[in-house]
Amino acid sequence: MQLRSPAEFYIKYLVVKPENLSDQAIENILKELELDFIDTKYITALRERTTKPVPFYPKDRLHSRSQRFILKEGLHSIFFPDVNMKAALRVLETPRAKEFVEAMLLSRAPSAAIAGAVRSQRGIDCSAGAIDKYKHYFWNIDLLSSTQMRTLLIYRQELVGATGENASKQDRALHNAAKKAGYMDARRIASELPNSPMTALMTQMRMGAMPGKVELAKLVQMAQAFSIVRTAEATMYNSVQDSQKALNFSHVARNMTDILEKVVKPDEHLHEGLRKIGLRTDPLTPPTVHQLSDGSHTVDLQPPQVQNDDGEYVAGGDEEVEREPTEP
Repeated sequence: MQLRSPAEFYIKYLVVKPENLSDQAIENILKELELDFIDTKYITALRERTTKPVPFYPKDRLHSRSQRFILKEGLHSIFFPDVNMKAALRVLETPRAKEFVEAMLLSRAPSAAIAGAVRSQRGIDCSAGAIDKYKHYFWNIDLLSSTQMRTLLIYRQELVGATGENASKQDRALHNAAKKAGYMDARRIASELPNSPMTALMTQMRMGAMPGKVELAKLVQMAQAFSIVRTAEATMYNSVQDSQKALNFSHVARNMTDILEKVVKPDEHLHEGLRKIGLRTDPLTPPTVHQLSDGSHTVDLQPPQVQNDDGEYVAGGDEEVEREPTEP
């Protein structure tokens, strides 16, 4: 499996910098920032694919070849950082904010919601644009599939410390500790769950942020739906433990159904259904004929006609029709 780094655009920036950094220097920078460098071969291959013009003056806005190159490679914002890019760099330098943003991006949470949480919880002044910049340069999850992302997170933990025969006691202890802590990593949980608002909620709770409001009924309904789906999934396979899985998930579905009946009253469903089909009246008064035709209409000037006793139609209206006296 060929892995790509979510920080690929930032690695491109380091590769094409006029300082001509070596592969080892770039690897050291990425390690210090806790960004994924994959391996030295990956950096070398990326350097070969990103051929900068000669001469290369990225800071010179008047050098057209250099400006076209950084625009094509998606590096303009990092060579000319604006307010959003500077905020993204502050997030990168703050471990808790970095972890939160990466986990929320994996949950597909909106950038505006992530920025609001970073401002309130981490005290970093950032906007949705700053989150978008961070995603582009440091955590571009669109470059990897879901399987590759899960592989990358496990691979990241395996690189911590060492387990070989020549590894020291401290290296082995660090590797084991990182491996155990990785199971509780919010980013790993977000990568394994489907994209939904509930996933974002669970990811927040795993990082110690308690949500302000939780709708219990929706949470129970989601657990009920998932347990029923997992029951059907387990019954489709024929391994040794699938029957037990199906039984356990069916128990969860039944318990969630019982809880749902206690949490949600039956009349609430009825009222909700009636609200959906209820007629809504228009508070506006109906328009007059003058408003509809803008004065371009005709008026019948002939008096209305009524039928007399002989069956003939005569002029009438609101006034009583005069009739000739009949002989006795």
